[in-house]
Amino acid sequence: MLKGGFQVKRVAKYFCTMTTGASLSRIISLLEAFAPIKYAESWDNVGLLIEPYRKSLSVNKILLTNDLTEPVMQEAIEKSTNMIIAYHPPIFAPLKRITQADWKQRIVSMCLAESIAVYSPHTAWDVVPGGINEWLACALPYKDMTPIRVRLSKRSNIFSPLSEQTLTFQ
Repeated sequence: MLKGGFQVKRVAKYFCTMTTGASLSRIISLLEAFAPIKYAESWDNVGLLIEPYRKSLSVNKILLTNDLTEPVMQEAIEKSTNMIIAYHPPIFAPLKRITQADWKQRIVSMCLAESIAVYSPHTAWDVVPGGINEWLACALPYKDMTPIRVRLSKRSNIFSPLSEQTLTFQ
């Protein structure tokens, strides 16, 4: 799959051409069709981490980032983003309170105040065919690569490329 391109790029390209918003649940369904969160490491904090309090959140703009930092959060606000997909989970250890005491709490507070959802795929994207690990491995000068630890059985039968029909929001 990687020779033809990284599958997440295909989803991101489709989102970039959307003229109307999609529901948060629909976008999460698409992300999890590519990389189900059940395949993430047990210690990881993946999936929808911050959900704004709205009956139906229409997502018109998505910001993709490796790490959700305060400058990235400010950019998301300036660009009127409705959702952030942060590869690394910005919330890892449990929060006992949400104050302005540290950057993680401030980010959560800003997301809630601005109605911005945050989704983190982290190790779920690492393990799937066409995911981060395979994408990174393609840069290496080796033809045959085998995972150190196989997490999925019959990998080729579990996942298939996302079809254009799957990407349609109708």
